[in-house]
Amino acid sequence: MFKLKLKPRKAEKMELTCNTYDQFIIELRDSAVREGYQHYGILYKNDLIEIELFFKKKLWSMECFAVIRTIEMTESTLNVLDQSFREFTTKYYNKELITDSISLIAIVCVDRITSEFSKFVNSGIEQNFKSFRFPVGISFGGKAIYIAKPKDDFGIMQYKKIRKQFFMLLK
Repeated sequence: MFKLKLKPRKAEKMELTCNTYDQFIIELRDSAVREGYQHYGILYKNDLIEIELFFKKKLWSMECFAVIRTIEMTESTLNVLDQSFREFTTKYYNKELITDSISLIAIVCVDRITSEFSKFVNSGIEQNFKSFRFPVGISFGGKAIYIAKPKDDFGIMQYKKIRKQFFMLLK
């Protein structure tokens, strides 16, 4: 009935310290192990996209991050991530209906920034009652990290917690 049209929030932009994707992923893998994440491995791979997944299971929750490597982001990039991640959680929990809280830091690594990439990092954070997706974009061409901001103050504590987790991974 009443639809609020929220304006996109400009993503936070930071300088990227790694020069190449290979250097970035090696440092991220090492950091993930230090932070207690398990390396699931390659979730999906074809000629245009590769998705690598890490996760940390807790009692009633799961913290995950996926690194999506592609030359440039297209509309289908997030569809592939969503479908692959849904297949992973169904396989991991061995059921369709999952009652645990799940957070996903989606790190999209590109060489070129496209309108889809900009929409991804500027659209804000997606969250439901028990799921939270934290969009992060990395442009190796522009040597920058783009971190999405929340659309509103709903779930701001969860946003701060996951943002802190992301920065722990970058150490």
